[in-house]
Amino acid sequence: MSRRGASVSNDGLRFVRVRSVWWLANFGGMVSFGLIALAPPVNRWYRRNVSDRTSNTVLRTGFALAALTHVVEARYARRAAARAGYSGRDSRRWYGQTLLVGFPSVRAFRRARSA
Repeated sequence: MSRRGASVSNDGLRFVRVRSVWWLANFGGMVSFGLIALAPPVNRWYRRNVSDRTSNTVLRTGFALAALTHVVEARYARRAAARAGYSGRDSRRWYGQTLLVGFPSVRAFRRARSA
């Protein structure tokens, strides 16, 4: 370990990208959810064309909780990667991917770490 606490990567530990379908489904879903919950023009369109049964409070709270879940997962991935011996760069990559994609990245990290 260096003085700053960053771990040096072992030869077998590497960052692994999740499949593109997860980027489309999870990141795309979060962007869509955020727009519906927070952008008034998109919210109005959603209410007219999809459903007007869910209150704006429920939409905003749901989006905030989903975003918070991604942040918590990302922090876990970064810390666990650093503890497992991943380089600082790869730990940050696990963090970024997990922040944007969520649980598929955590699963990929766990598989990569145990391989």
